Parts: sequence; C-alpha cells; structure tokens
Amino acid sequence: MTAIVVGDEVTIVGDIVSNGNVQVEGNVRGHVFCTNINICDGGQVAGGIVAENVIVHGRVSGPINALRVTLESGSHAESDICHRSLKLDQDSYFEGRSHRSENPLLDALSEIEQFKRPPPPAAAPAAKPKLPQSPPAHPRRNARRVAPARPQTGQSGMARSDQPAGQSSRR
Repeated sequence: MTAIVVGDEVTIVGDIVSNGNVQVEGNVRGHVFCTNINICDGGQVAGGIVAENVIVHGRVSGPINALRVTLESGSHAESDICHRSLKLDQDSYFEGRSHRSENPLLDALSEIEQFKRPPPPAAAPAAKPKLPQSPPAHPRRNARRVAPARPQTGQSGMARSDQPAGQSSRR
C-alpha cells in the first residue's frame, strides 16, 4: 500500500482521506481519515484524526478517534482522544480528555458521514434591515374609527329627527 507523505516544507489546508497510510512531516490544517498515521517530529496536524493507528512524535491539536494511540516522547497533543488503547511516553505532553471505547471508529462515524455529504448550498445574503419610516407629514391625533350614524329612536320605535346630530335627549 502506498503512503501519503506530507513533506516537511508542505502545508495542506483541507482534509486528507486515504485507505492507506499517511506520514506527516509538514503541516496539515484539516481532518485526516486514514488507516495509519505517523506524525513525525516537526509535523503538525490541526484538525481531527480518525484512524486505526495513530503515532505522534510531533504536534496534534484536534480530536483523535483511533483503535490505538501512542504519544511518543517529545510529542505534544491538545486533543480529546477516543481510543481502545492509549500509550503515553514519559516526556509526552497531553492536554485534553481521554475516553476509552470498544469501537472508537464507530464513535467517529458521524464525523465521517458529515464529510461525505455534499456541502450545503451557499447561504442567501441576509436581508437588509428595514430603516425606520418617517412619520406622515400631518399625523392624525386620537383618530378613531367611527361607526356610521344611525337614527336615534324614541320610545315609540320611530326615528327622532327633531334633535341636531350628536346630541342626546335628556328628559
């Protein structure tokens, strides 16, 4: 099986997906999905790693899901590690959480599926906020809706037309 080698003067920005081995001597800024990964002294991965075997001599910052993880002397890992087996050498640096799992690769399946999906369509530009409307030139104060006038009726049920509009009769 052919290995992917990220040379010491190379920086990859993006994800690496391989059914084989990956050797990192340079920099990877993205996720790595592979069978085996060896991060050499001077190599760096800033992103998640999902692999069967992970050996770190260099630096890792990001989650690791692997069956076997080894942090060699002089390595630096700022990671949450989900593993079946974890080995920390004496002079290794580890900052994060360790979680043992019978199948850490299955735990990472949701992450892998996320990267297999096509990217979501570009978001529509946000609508511009509406500017406040200026008030009308002549605001109507205390405007009320007035029901159409009905003729007033007296005791006889007949309309009274002997009073001016808007006045009520007092007896």
